[in-house]
Amino acid sequence: MRCKNCLKEIDEFEIFCDDCKRDLKKSSSKKEVKEFQELIQNNAELEHTKELNTLKNLVVNNKKQEDEDEIDSDFADVKPNNKKTILIIVSILFILIIISLILVLTLKKDKNNEEEIVVKTDYQKILNEYGDEVFGVVKNYMNENNEIPTWQQISELITYDKYEIICDKKNIYKDGNIYLGSCKIDNKPIKYTYGNLQEETKEGKEIEIYKIENSDKTYKYITENEPNSTLVGKITCKTDECVFEAAYDKYVVIKENNEYYLYNYENDVLEFGPFVFSNSNEYNLISYNNKLYAILFNLDGSNNIYNVETSKTLKNIKGTLYLDNNLMNQISLMYKYGYIIMDNNGVLNFVNLKTGNVSYSIKEHIGAFIEDTENNIVYMVVYDSADDYSKFKLINSNGKELFNGKYFKHFELYNKNLIVADDSNYYVYDSKLKSKYSSNSYEKILAIYDEYIVLINYNHLELLDLEGNIIVTFEEEWNSNYSLISSLSGYLEKDKLTLTIEDGINGTSFEYYFIPSTKESGVVEN
Repeated sequence: MRCKNCLKEIDEFEIFCDDCKRDLKKSSSKKEVKEFQELIQNNAELEHTKELNTLKNLVVNNKKQEDEDEIDSDFADVKPNNKKTILIIVSILFILIIISLILVLTLKKDKNNEEEIVVKTDYQKILNEYGDEVFGVVKNYMNENNEIPTWQQISELITYDKYEIICDKKNIYKDGNIYLGSCKIDNKPIKYTYGNLQEETKEGKEIEIYKIENSDKTYKYITENEPNSTLVGKITCKTDECVFEAAYDKYVVIKENNEYYLYNYENDVLEFGPFVFSNSNEYNLISYNNKLYAILFNLDGSNNIYNVETSKTLKNIKGTLYLDNNLMNQISLMYKYGYIIMDNNGVLNFVNLKTGNVSYSIKEHIGAFIEDTENNIVYMVVYDSADDYSKFKLINSNGKELFNGKYFKHFELYNKNLIVADDSNYYVYDSKLKSKYSSNSYEKILAIYDEYIVLINYNHLELLDLEGNIIVTFEEEWNSNYSLISSLSGYLEKDKLTLTIEDGINGTSFEYYFIPSTKESGVVEN
């Protein structure tokens, strides 16, 4: 008989030789050896090669199987205890994680609260630093001049510049103490105050301010309680010799002993003055739609601007205030956008009301100001001279020349569209000045009214919309002697477009009309 592993001659009752037995014991578990022996005994008919392959595979893989059996054996021996231990460990870890998350969130919340407290404390600290300097300036002024200063007088002496601080309530009392309230730090409203608000007995005449709303939604201010009037505030003059001059939103101008003062009638505080010291001095109230922006006054031959928002006086402004009787309300519109226009020897300087600096200048004549409230901007129609209105170019309220300085003859702002035209073409732009439509060439473009272009096409007067569609063609043939009278044309009546035409030969005139709501059109003989 031969050994089933090495084929050496062995006893007929043995399966392996002694050497192979020792080798198998070293490299295999007892269980594996026993199973292998049983396999040999039960399958003696298997071929010798198959037995050898089975043995080799067993030897190669027995180490891996032995390790797994040992692990399974160990786990089986202590399985109940290990499961309990693992469960306890996992529970403890879970509890620790929950506690850690709670601690992190708590610390973060505490940190945020600390940061919030620091920010609030900083704002109070900033206002205190500013208030301390103002208090010192007031004390020094009173000691040197033996009088209570106005806010404008002491604001010029304040050197604090770490932050921009503006307070609507700024009271200066007879004892030299001050109160600051309704303040903004770098344009951020804060709820903190400085000083104590005092009830002070004032001397002089008391003037009450009333407001009346007119039918056209404008306002006027009076000093008597009349029907439909509303009391909006009052001021107490220095003496009884004071006269009401004008009121704007929360401010009132008082003339007292030939000197002018500006009061805040909402809290009865003297804001500014005196700013006119003799009858020869002039002043202008820079206001628009009942809102006061600044005061332009002349002192010792120099123009100065007092800004009511910043309480700062800007000195040595060059030129004279630009005034045009035909454009007064439109010129005042620029105050809303932060500019005052000064004419300096024919050059129009746009002076920034907050800095006093010239932002830009133009030499052309201004023909119109048109506000685009949607984009918070103003378009200025400017001509080369006041004598030539045949062409113009557009400049916006930031001083930018539009369309590279190209000249036009007609201009309209309608429903977020900017429409411009020259003699024979018209162009439509959106609010970002992106082109929406460019027309064909026509015989002559006469005017633009809202969304309608008035032009001559094939010897007839026509109305076109902003996309080139013909809305109306009037029957009568257009005569070369005809002309459109602009001052008598347009929407003179609600929802009725009137076009007044003059015949230059016989001096007669007639009207075309168009009603957009009904599309009715025709001619009216005069």
